[in-house]
Amino acid sequence: MELTALDTSPVSVEVLPSDSALGRASILQPQITARSYLGAVVLHCGGLLVEEGWLRVFGSPASGAAHDVPGLADLNRFPEAFDPAGRR
Repeated sequence: MELTALDTSPVSVEVLPSDSALGRASILQPQITARSYLGAVVLHCGGLLVEEGWLRVFGSPASGAAHDVPGLADLNRFPEAFDPAGRR
C-alpha cells in the first residue's frame, strides 16, 4: 500500500507502529496477499486510526505500542504458528 494514499486523505489517518514478524504471520494464516490493501496494512502497519480513532483498521501492532489496539491475528484468534488446516 502506498503511503501517498494515506497522505492525500481528506481525513486524519494515524499509522501505528508494527511488528514485522507478527505481520508476516498474520497474513499467512488467512492467506491474504500483501498486494491487497488489507494485506499491506497487516504486513506493514500496526493499524490505522482514522478520524481520531473513530474508525480503527487492525494490523499487526508492535508490543508496547502507544495505543491499546489489538492486532488482526488476536481478534481472529489465529494460532501462534501457521496451521494449514486452520480456519481462514
